[in-house]
Formats: sequence, C-alpha cells, structure tokens
Amino acid sequence: MARPRLSVVVPVYNVADYLPACLASIRSQAGPDLEIVAVDDGSTDDSASRLADLAAVDRRLKVVTQANQGLGAARNTGVDHATGEFLWFVDSDDLLTPGAINLLLSTIEATGSDLATGNVRRVASERTYPARFLAETFARTRLRTHIRRFSPLIADRVAWNKVFRRTFWDQHEFRFPVGVHYEDQYVTLPAHYLARSVDVRREPVYLWRVRETGTEASITQQRLDVASMRDRVHAVRYVSGFLAARGLDQERRRYDESAVTHDLRYFLATFDAADDDYRLEFLSSVNSYLATVDESAFARLPALRRLQWELVRRNDSAGLDETLQFERAGPHTGVARRQGRSWYAEFPWPPDPEPDRPADPLRINRDLRLLSTLDQLRVDADEVRVDGSAAIDLVGPVTRRLTMLAIPEQLGRPLRLTTTVSAEGRFAARLDVTAIAGRQRRWRLVLLSRDHHLRRIASWHESAGAVASVSRVVRARRGSATEIRVDLTGRGRLTLTSGITPSRAEQIRISPAGVLELVGSVGDVDSKPTHLVAVGTAGRETLQPLHTDPHFGTRRFVGRLPLSDLSDGIWRVRIAAGASHHGLMIDSALTSEVAGRAVRVEAGEDGYLALFVGG
Repeated sequence: MARPRLSVVVPVYNVADYLPACLASIRSQAGPDLEIVAVDDGSTDDSASRLADLAAVDRRLKVVTQANQGLGAARNTGVDHATGEFLWFVDSDDLLTPGAINLLLSTIEATGSDLATGNVRRVASERTYPARFLAETFARTRLRTHIRRFSPLIADRVAWNKVFRRTFWDQHEFRFPVGVHYEDQYVTLPAHYLARSVDVRREPVYLWRVRETGTEASITQQRLDVASMRDRVHAVRYVSGFLAARGLDQERRRYDESAVTHDLRYFLATFDAADDDYRLEFLSSVNSYLATVDESAFARLPALRRLQWELVRRNDSAGLDETLQFERAGPHTGVARRQGRSWYAEFPWPPDPEPDRPADPLRINRDLRLLSTLDQLRVDADEVRVDGSAAIDLVGPVTRRLTMLAIPEQLGRPLRLTTTVSAEGRFAARLDVTAIAGRQRRWRLVLLSRDHHLRRIASWHESAGAVASVSRVVRARRGSATEIRVDLTGRGRLTLTSGITPSRAEQIRISPAGVLELVGSVGDVDSKPTHLVAVGTAGRETLQPLHTDPHFGTRRFVGRLPLSDLSDGIWRVRIAAGASHHGLMIDSALTSEVAGRAVRVEAGEDGYLALFVGG
C-alpha cells in the first residue's frame, strides 16, 4: 500500500458534540493519500462510538485507544502511528477550512520548506473572526522565510495550523511534553528556529473554536490556577534556554521580550486577585526566569509595565496590587511631568532607585504615544468623514494642532483632511469627495499632533464600538461613478480606497445539482461582461457564460459555476469583460457540502469573492 502524503493527528477526549464536524472538515479535503489518526485518550462520553462509526465508512480513519494521559501524550501516540510524508495536528473541537490541506501541501512541496503555517480564524456559533494575536504574522504570504528574518513568527506558537515535513520531525526527534499545559511551545518554537525555511500563507486554514460556556469569571479563575501558571513559566524557560544553548543571543532577547510582554503578562494581570499561595508561587517561579533575562527585554515596554516587573523582581506584592488596580482604573492622563528634555511618570508606589538597575522604570519618553480612537466612519455624496478622539498617553487629550492625512500607498502627494478638534480631544476629519472621485487609489489615514510640546503620529487606531468599514458609490460633478470605501482592519489600520464601481454578487446559492449560482450587478467596466471566470491558486482557470438580465440591461447578471469543474483548493471568482477580469464584491458568506466536498463562499481579505473547495 502506498505511503499517504499526509497524516492528520487528532487527539480525542470527551468531544462527542464537536467530533463529527471536526472529522468531516478533514475527510472532505483529500483523496486516498490522506491518513487520519484519531487517538481516543480515554474518553468517557460517546466519542469512542462516534469514532467507530466513522471508521467503518472511511478506511482513511485509523483509531488508536489509550488510557487518559493528556493532550501531549495523545499527540505523541498519534505520531507513532502515523505513516504519512507530512504531519498535521488538529484539535478535535476545531475545524479545517475547505481547501486548507491542498493549500499547505502544495506550498511546502513546491518550496521544499520544513514546515508550512497558515492563518487562523476564531469561530463562535456561525461567526468567524480573525485571531488578532496572529494578525501581523499572517498579514501576507511569505515563502521560504524564517523566524530569524521575520520575528513576528514568534507569535505563531500553536501546533494546529501547520504542516510538518516528517523527515524534519524525525531528524530533530520532536515530542510534546506530557502532563503539562502549553505543550505546543516546546515543539513549535524550536521547530521554527531549526527549520531551514518556513512557508507562511495568509489564507485561513484553521477555525479555532470558542467554547460558548466560558465566562469572564471562569477565564479569570483559569489564570489563577497555580499549575497553569507554573507550566507557562516552565514553557517560557524551556524556549529561552533552548535559544541560549545554541548561542542565539539576539533571538533569545527577542523571545524574552515577547515573554514578558505577552506570556507572563497574562498571569501578572490578575496577581492582585490571587490568594497567598498563588502569589508566593508566582513570585518564586517568575523570578527564577527573570534572573536569566537581559535588561534589554524590558526596554521597549510601557513605563507602567516596566514598573510592575521591577516590583515583581523586588517581591513587592503590595506595590504590584496598587499599580495593577491603578492600571485597571484607567485611562490615565496628567500623570507625566517634564524635566529637562525627559518625561517621567508619576505612578503610585514608585520604587526607590537601585544602583544595579540602569534603566529608570519611570522615564517615559518613548511611552508618550498619540492614541486614536474612532467612533464613526461615514461616506456620503459630499464628503468622507472620520469621527473620534485623540490623546497623548499619560499626558492628556489633544485639543489643538491635530490633522488627519491620507498617505497614498503608491507614489503621490498626501491629502490633508479638514480636521477640527474640541477641548475634550474629540475630532472630526472631513474630505470632499471631489478630491478623489474618478480616481483609482488607496490611501492610509494617519493622525498628526503637535500639542503639549510634543510631535506625535498615530498610524494605528482603536475602535470605540462597531466601527469596521463603510462604502458608497458617488458621482461627483460630471465624474464617473466611483466607490469610495473606508476600512478599519482588526489590526487598527485605517484605509481610504477610491475606484470604479465594483461588480457585486448580491445573491448566492448552491443548487441541489452542485452549481454555484450568483445574481448581482455589474460595475463600471469597459466592455460588456461575457463570462464568469474561476481562477485557482496554481493559475488554473475555468470559464462559464454570464447572462445579463434583459429587464435591467447589462447592469444585472446571472452566473452559474458547476462545482464539479473545480478541483480542491482556493478559487477567486471574477467577471470577464473583454480582456479584463473584475472581482466580485460580496457581503455574505455561505457554507455547504456538495458530493461529499466542503464548499465555502466568503469575502477574501481584499473584500472580493473567494471560493474554498475541499474534496
């Protein structure tokens, strides 16, 4: 029997309600060269019987049973029974996106990299949304890269969005630790550093489920679990020691900075709610690690965070309690004072200076950031408008000399928006649509401030509510119809886009015969639209005639695309008009199953229709 290309290892423990959907998302993706190794780790619910039922109808599913030993042990058992050329780990309450396997396998086979990693989306009920902690890592596709060249891969420390080359896995004898939390980091981060090259795909390959039973109180209790905290510290120490043992000093400093910024901060934030036993264990465990950390790891932290870690190193529980409560009561203004050319914070519980601490935790020159919070985005027939508030962190609201600029992403002169600001730091920025109507361009919107004797720029923005995106088709003074769009991404990037009116798929359905049917409106195109074009990731194309609605002239269309014509993978569906292809905007999503294949239609990251097909 031929060796399978891919082994998917699925550890299973008491997930009967989620298991069928998880395995369906894998089984629908590939042919007989797929092997699924499900390890029943001593489940006490109906998981075992559901595995048996599925294994009876799908020979690719191999079930291994063992006494309960935990996630790490179940994964190791799965690897021991896996025979594929590549490995993928999938947790049994999560899902793969349609076409994910083909995407990562085709990528890693084409590049020869040791591992390939893909984007992640959270899934709650029927809604999916980006995993924000990975936004920078997967902002764009990067092939044959490496964590030493692209440091945001430090955040990519989960096991389940990756394909590993089996020869690479065996060469380094990777094993997950048994009986601890945060077992992924013991494998994924060393793998990133040991790999010859790594492929990063911006497309989502994994849907990470949000369990609906969690509450804020229960999440806080998880943070106050002594074993969980201790395991997190041990994982951090392991990775830091791994880098130190290989003489990777610069990479170790970068990792240590990430650890005190994110990993350990997760537990520090609830220190003032902990009991005495937890507090003593936290200070002991964390300080054993901090004693090995270079001072540079703290240099770029905000001043209040530097102060808190200083108090940890001094075992000052009372000081930590006060500074954490002070931070939680924010926002903080008027707590900065200027002395010469430097600024200092007036936080509660300032520690006495110590000669062996060269960095003053209260010096805050680099902390005085311009903070922008957006309340509303609006586009109408006359103007683009952005409303929000601006403040310089630790100093106070910006009340004068504030300007919003539109910086072109290509060469060109910036546009200055008319910006007014109130005494409370609220601003309104406006741009006449005639300045951009009829032009195809994209700008990034930033704020500039020259208040409080400080010059600052805010390139990233927070959202005060449900601010996301707004668009409108306008026609300004004999100009052609133009869609003007303002978007605030999950990473806080605010963009303004102007272009010809796009074509839009307004109705989407999949017929019982397995045909994708689209009904919509044609935008401003130079020629009469004639075909629907589906373009695959490898440049494959398929065409189908496009029909316009006689009741609406050539502005309405009906298109039909047989899904049987499409192989597994990710397809972009466009309109062909003359020699040009035009994307289809889409406002809704659709998930279905056709002839045993998972199909999902949704807006890609550029807003245009993307079709994910598995099978």
